[in-house]
Amino acid sequence: MVRSRMQFKRQQEAAKKIQSLARGIQDRRVAAQDKQRVVLIQATARMAIQRISYQRLLNAARIMQGSWRSVLLARHKARTAAATKIQAWWRMIQARDQFLRQKRAVLCIENAYSCYLQRCAFLKHRAAAVKIQSIVRMRAAKKIQRQELDRVVLLQSLLRRSAAQQKLHHEEQSCVVIQTAFRAAVARRELQRRQAAQSVLVDNCRRFLMRQRMRKLTEQVKLIQAACRGYLAKQKVVQMKHEKQERQIVFLQTVFRAYNARRIPLARQEAAVKIQSLWRGIRTRRQTSQQLAQMRIQIEQTRQQTKKEDTLAARTKRALDVMEKSQKISDMLSACGTLEISTRYSLRCAQQCLEMSLAKVLMRTIAGLNRSGPHMLLLKNILGIMANVAYFKPLRPQVIAQVPDILLTVASAMATHKD
Repeated sequence: MVRSRMQFKRQQEAAKKIQSLARGIQDRRVAAQDKQRVVLIQATARMAIQRISYQRLLNAARIMQGSWRSVLLARHKARTAAATKIQAWWRMIQARDQFLRQKRAVLCIENAYSCYLQRCAFLKHRAAAVKIQSIVRMRAAKKIQRQELDRVVLLQSLLRRSAAQQKLHHEEQSCVVIQTAFRAAVARRELQRRQAAQSVLVDNCRRFLMRQRMRKLTEQVKLIQAACRGYLAKQKVVQMKHEKQERQIVFLQTVFRAYNARRIPLARQEAAVKIQSLWRGIRTRRQTSQQLAQMRIQIEQTRQQTKKEDTLAARTKRALDVMEKSQKISDMLSACGTLEISTRYSLRCAQQCLEMSLAKVLMRTIAGLNRSGPHMLLLKNILGIMANVAYFKPLRPQVIAQVPDILLTVASAMATHKD
């Protein structure tokens, strides 16, 4: 009984141990399965987190690329706008220079023509004054001659008619009084006429001087106004440049502060790009300097190889010969183009043209033109040549000396071809 109980206890303990071992194995299996499931869940969560972070990094990189591309596009647009503005400004300066040059030539022609008209008016007034003086002197001489003749007649009558002297004494006194009164009236009238003529001449001279002074003052005022407007325009351009630079600096600061943290990985790439750009700039400058040296050598060689027949002076001489001898409109147009270029850019060529009687040749050509299209174009080129020559102040007296009535000829040609 006791043995059976002890054996039963042993069996019971062995069964408990077996059960505990089985339960331990089962629990370990369940724990291992739970661990595997937890590891799988952790791996899936980590994978999702990594994918989300990768998507965020990818989106941030795309945003950075888009922002950088927009910045580059804005810089390109700003540079293009600046280049366009510089080109427009330069074209405006060229157009203004051409307009001012034409304006100066027109003002010079107008001043010369007005001086000519004033001189003609002055000569007319002087001729009228001389004529009035001659008439007055002629009348005075006639009066003196008449007085002498009257005296001779009177003496003859006194000698012949001495008997009637007493009767005619009162009549002679009355005649003398009438003659003195008439002579005084005539003298007063002549004096008034002379004073009126002198006052007219003095008024005309004063008006002429006042007009010259007003023209000079007007030109000075125009020069001062142009200088002031240029200064104000320059100040405005400088102010606009400063404002634009400030806006660019503020924009760059905002971009730098916004993307400072994300620009660290791109610093090396930017440094490499900058080094490459510097190296390319150095290499380009070296190549450009070499090319410039070669171009200078080629220019010197070309200058040495240039013939005398191809110089501007030789072309000007040939063009003048064509204008004198040829009757073809095409040849005359090409010759006028050569003369227009040479007189615009060379004072020496303009002097050479005047020495070869350029003004006479051009005036002779203008006199033979009509209202046809080629002739109108030829007249336009001739006026351009005259304006270029008149632009040089030392040459203006030579032109007027060659053709004294050049202003009348040009004015009549412009009136004839005004359409």
